[in-house]
Amino acid sequence: MPKHLYFLIALSAVVLPASARDLSCSGDLPGKYGIPLPAERMVRLPAARQDRAFSLLDDANFRRLSDSEASDLLQLATLPSADELLAHQAAAAEDHADQCRELAAKPFFASQKERMLKDAAAFDQFAQYAKELPRRLYPYLVKSQVGFEGTGGYWIFLKDHTLTVNHGSLGHGPVEPRSVPVVIFSEAEVENVTVDYSVAE
Repeated sequence: MPKHLYFLIALSAVVLPASARDLSCSGDLPGKYGIPLPAERMVRLPAARQDRAFSLLDDANFRRLSDSEASDLLQLATLPSADELLAHQAAAAEDHADQCRELAAKPFFASQKERMLKDAAAFDQFAQYAKELPRRLYPYLVKSQVGFEGTGGYWIFLKDHTLTVNHGSLGHGPVEPRSVPVVIFSEAEVENVTVDYSVAE
């Protein structure tokens, strides 16, 4: 496994929900599930491209795409820039680190200061990780499972060479999952993919 993956999985961080710049000391950090991939690294294919995607997958639940296949599926002349995606990821982690330090300096949060400074250090490490990654992302086509897409969202993690793709949503009762093809850009080559879904009533 690449050295940078060992480094991140060893971080003793809690995976927390992502937040906007609202002065909350929270965000996605590496933890027991692996390295969180930001939302910008996943594209849910529109209905018009799903038949083509399922044809490429055949009976598999994931497949590495060539750049030309990914461009065709996404109907883009060029793929998203790895430099831009990784730079944005690093900047977001740095912003979360700054938020944590800013809140830790306020008397109101004195009881949480130690935890916030620990989280700030973890975000700094995560930002450095993104900066040091090779400027290459690998496109993978994945057959995800979803309940209700309208109220849901994806959580994607990379651990070792396994992608975990989860979709969670709200609902009003039992629901049969649907298969939805998505394209995910991973910093490491993927050997296995696990997919899951949940529906909270």
